[in-house]
Formats: sequence, C-alpha cells, structure tokens
Amino acid sequence: MSPTDVLMRQFRDIVLDRIGLVLPAYEDALIEHLLQERPQQRQLDTASYLSLLQSRTVVAEEEWRQLILDLTTGESYFFRDGGQMTLLREVLLPELIQRKKDSKTLRIWSAGCSTGEEPYSIAMLLDQLLPDRHGWHIVLIGSDINEQALEKARRGCYGAWSFRRMERVFMERYFVPDPPAEHAVHWRLTEPIRQMVTFRRLNLVHDLFPSELHDLHAMDMIVCRNVFIYFTSSTILNLAEKFTKTLSPGGILITGHAEMHGVVRPAELALRLFTASAIYQRLERPAVATTPSHQPPATVTPVVGPPPSRATPSRANNRHRQPALTVQPSGDGGTDVLAQAQQLFTTGRYQELIQLLEQYPAKKKSAQHYYWSARAHANSGHLAQAERDGHRALAMEPLSAPYHTLLAHIFHGQSRSVKTVETLKKALYLDGSYIPAYLALAELYRNEGDVQRSRRTYSSALELMAQLADTAQIEYHEEWRVRELQQQIEQLLANS
Repeated sequence: MSPTDVLMRQFRDIVLDRIGLVLPAYEDALIEHLLQERPQQRQLDTASYLSLLQSRTVVAEEEWRQLILDLTTGESYFFRDGGQMTLLREVLLPELIQRKKDSKTLRIWSAGCSTGEEPYSIAMLLDQLLPDRHGWHIVLIGSDINEQALEKARRGCYGAWSFRRMERVFMERYFVPDPPAEHAVHWRLTEPIRQMVTFRRLNLVHDLFPSELHDLHAMDMIVCRNVFIYFTSSTILNLAEKFTKTLSPGGILITGHAEMHGVVRPAELALRLFTASAIYQRLERPAVATTPSHQPPATVTPVVGPPPSRATPSRANNRHRQPALTVQPSGDGGTDVLAQAQQLFTTGRYQELIQLLEQYPAKKKSAQHYYWSARAHANSGHLAQAERDGHRALAMEPLSAPYHTLLAHIFHGQSRSVKTVETLKKALYLDGSYIPAYLALAELYRNEGDVQRSRRTYSSALELMAQLADTAQIEYHEEWRVRELQQQIEQLLANS
C-alpha cells in the first residue's frame, strides 16, 4: 500500500467515525483532491491535517463544517422517485390525514433533505390534499448535515434542473419567476408553501433524537431516502432504532428502495409492501385499559418526571433521587385520571388527553393535571395554552424543578432562547440533580456550537443517570430506557 493509499484510508476512517459517512472507491478522486486542497488552505502537511480533523478545537470544528460541504453536496429535485411520490399522494398521506382528522395535527420529517426539494414536495401535496389546511397544525421539518444546502432550502429559489420531474400544474400554482421575466432561469416558491417547512442542521448519526426540545418526536412520518446508502450496516441499524423511537405509534418510515435490505430492523417496525415501494410502520401500542372505579388502578411505568403533588424536597434531600409518578388508589378518582393521562400521552393520543383533563373539575386539579395538559397542548402546537397550564402548575408548586423545565421546553418552542436558558438554570438551582434540565441545557449548548459547555452538562447528566436503574425512563426522553439513553449520549460525546 502506497503512502497516499494509507493517508486516504486514514481519511476515510476519520470521516466514518465523525459523521458516519462511508466513502466508496469511486470517490477516490474526490478524496485525493480534498487531501491536496484542504491542507494547503490550512497551511499544513497532510498528516498534520488529519491530526487536526481528530482534534476537538474550534479550528477543527470550522474545518469540519467546510469538509461536510465538500463531501455531502447531493443532487435533489422535486417529486424525486415518481412511484414513491404517487404512493404518498394516493395512499399514505390520505391514510394519515384520515387517522389524524380529529386532532388535526400532522408531524412529518424529511431527514437528509439536501436543498429542500423533498419536504417542499410533501408540502405541496398536503396543500392539495387538505382544502382546510389552515385549520390544521402541521409540523414539517427538513434536516441535513450540510448548512450550505439548508441555506438554499430556506431561500426556496431553484433552477430548471430541480423541476425536471415536476408536473406543470405544481409549477404554475406554487412558483413565481425570480426575478420576474418572460424567460426566467430561477423560480421561487410561493410564501405559504415556503413557510410550511422548518429547516435545521442535524447529524443523523451522532445527534440525539427523539428530542421534544427540537420538535423531533412523535412524528407521523419520517422520509429518509437515498441516505442509508452512505452508511454501514451497524449505523443503519442504529438509525432505524432512533427513527422508530421518534415515530408515533402507527407512524411511517420511508427509505430509498432496498436501503434496509439485509438489515435487521427493530422489532417495533413492521414492513408494508406496495407495488411502488416497501415502507415501514411503527406498531401501535396496546390500548389503555380503563380501570373500574371500585378497583385500585395499576401502577404506571415510573418516569423520571413530575413529582407527586407536594412541595419539592430540598436540594440536599433530593440530590440523588429522581421523583417518579406512582399512582395510588384515590377516592375522588384524581389519580385514576393522572394514570390515564400518562398512558394517553405515552401513546401519542394528545387530543383525548386534553379532553379528559378538560372534563375533570378545575377545583380538584393538582399541578400534575396541569403538567400533563401543558405537555399535550405543546405537542399539539397549542403553545399559548401550554404556557398557561405550565404557569398554573408552577403557581401550585413554585419550587418545582420539573415544572420550570416544562416551561423551558415551551419557551424554546416559542423561540424565546434567553428565557429558555434562564428557566433551565433556575430548575437546576432548585434541584441540582434533575436530569431532564441538564439534558435540555446540553442540547441547547450543542446547537449553539458551545461544545465545551455541552460536554460538561452532558457529563453531569451521565453521572446522575449512573445512579438510576437501567430500565428507568427520563422525562422528555420516554422512548429510551436509561441505559439506552446513556449509550446514545456517550456516543455523541465520543464524536464531538
């Protein structure tokens, strides 16, 4: 093996370890080019450049941002793969709309969206399928690791090559020439469609999801096409598990053709076969059993979350103990309602949860009733009502770290970043062992690019999690058992 081959192999290994990307043999020319150009730009020899990529410095982070642009600039166009798009338009989206007609909420994620053509294609289909679209709460997220591609997606301006598979009716209805001219070479999306999609940078391999803080949770559909082809089998399996946990019960995962062939899929992910494509669907969870009022309700699975309705213990007494919601018999049915609320939340039935709590007498409501109402409203897009319920819970228990953390999540959804951080810090002042506040704060620091603070905060959370049972669950991360969540965070820290 020549010295050049050795350096290229080292480069491949570093890229695979950092961003999970497999660089096949046909990319040799690109790798050679990058190993000549990028070290020259940094005024380094090749060996020193590879050492830079393995370091955890600010300069290394800057270099990775540029390198990712060079490695991941992919081709995309509107309505790519006509068979899958027809399946979406004629079967999967109508089926989803019918299933969500009562709650009128849709949550869809285009993962690895490149320059945005895929999520915008879905937005156009939804606009056609939902005559009353403005009466629905639609969360449509596009994510990619390439920030330059996302900037183009946010602008919503495209050249002729992006339209080569688009029906003329979509072009006429949803695009205008930019600038206005008889023979335009670029076209801009109309504002109503552009505003339907939110774009964010995400490393699918190493970033932590599901995440309520960043609205990547309880998705009705995840579309991740032509992305798995760049990953190893073990990375694909890890991603499939993360996607499964991010889907709501009954939610759908769409991949490129045969991208999961030969990969052992998660047990909760069922295969559905259509002529146009194979898709995957998360199995529905068992229905909630209604407990007769004369019998004590079953104890629900402990979740590290809202404490029972009582004064929050002092920091010293609570330092190594996380509160859990344990339902006990109650004469007035209050805890029966809380048990049902938690079960409904766990199965993603937010509208039923809201209706359940609205029917419960206001005079009998505890802070926990308002807590579950706030989380259900937040996940349904009703952030103003969620904030009101969060404040009601906090008014009843003003020293509660969980209720401060609840409000911080709501503030983040309202793009009140300063208030979010302030409220999380206050939660940790009240209870220095409250893990959900550490995890939320670490996520915020990471997204702001503050790697050192993020690492320290995640490390603090890991120290506290080590004191919990492996099978316990943590609030806002209920899809994971503690041990699974620890492994995800440890992997994230190892690659950041």
